[in-house]
Amino acid sequence: MYGDCEAISSMGGNLVVSSETLFTSTFQNPNFTYLPLEPLPPMIPKEENGSLLRGKEEMKSGSESELQETTEQPLKKKRYHRHTAHQIQELEAVFKECPHPDDKQRMKLSQELGLKPRQVKFWFQNRRTQMKAQQDRSENVILRAENESLKSEFYRLQAELSKLVCPNCGGPPVPGGVSFDELRIENARLGEEVISSTFLLFSILCTVRVGLHFALTI
Repeated sequence: MYGDCEAISSMGGNLVVSSETLFTSTFQNPNFTYLPLEPLPPMIPKEENGSLLRGKEEMKSGSESELQETTEQPLKKKRYHRHTAHQIQELEAVFKECPHPDDKQRMKLSQELGLKPRQVKFWFQNRRTQMKAQQDRSENVILRAENESLKSEFYRLQAELSKLVCPNCGGPPVPGGVSFDELRIENARLGEEVISSTFLLFSILCTVRVGLHFALTI
């Protein structure tokens, strides 16, 4: 196109060039290189661009602050109140006299010791639980000792019974602790009682028979 313009200027200013010749010459010129148009970035006003940047910075700072809060939150530990030696001494003295104080007594203790009624209530609850656990442990110890003593006594008696023998036959003793001699004496006594009872019954029957015979003869 630049060459066409030079040709036109050399011929003079009165030369008329048609629109077809002008626009087609650019495509017919072999030295012409066509550069494609690149899209322009969108035009954003200065105020809107500043507000967008501020919004991004605020979102970034907000996310960083939330992350910092979440990381610092598990580090917080619950604070526990520790009673002084004087407070524990006074509470123990009241506990010995009354393990279950009412609301008025707890209120009075809280005022005297500088504690909250809720703290006094929880202290007595924990103390009762501790006392019950100590009693259970002591009872378990006593029961275990008694159990071991009974087991030892049982094994001792079992060993002594296994060593006992009958003095007459040398065999194991009769269950119940009765010897064979005593059994023989008892059997003899029972036999005599049977004989005497039979004789008495026979005499009674004879007497009855004699009486009936005498009555019939009359």
